[in-house]
Amino acid sequence: MLLLDHAFHARSIVVAGASANRTKWANMLFRRLIGGPWKGTLAAVNPARREIEGVACYPSIAELPFVPDYVQVVVPREDVASTLCDCVARNVPLVHVFSTGFGEVGGAGPGLQEQLLQVLKGGQTRMIGPNSLGV
Repeated sequence: MLLLDHAFHARSIVVAGASANRTKWANMLFRRLIGGPWKGTLAAVNPARREIEGVACYPSIAELPFVPDYVQVVVPREDVASTLCDCVARNVPLVHVFSTGFGEVGGAGPGLQEQLLQVLKGGQTRMIGPNSLGV
């Protein structure tokens, strides 16, 4: 499987940071996967929930019962590195970081983005983003 096939032809997708609040972007993104034409294994990661929109929800990537092809990350920027660490540890092929507040802003943002790149070093996981709405 080529790298972007993990996104465009994913057999399994996880939304890390999925929300039960239907007004939040993290829920809208999740519902599009549920209601869209894609058919595959779908799960959510949110330590505060057991299910979202009727789909199983797990406390972390580490606790998933399978290794997803593609993880969409919509957690607060402070939690992106640890989520990415879990993905690298599980050998998730492709992670898409929608979360913002990295190299596109000043302050701590560029340093946090560099931290993400360091997490990826030496692993098989590849990343789209951060602050990315798609390819």
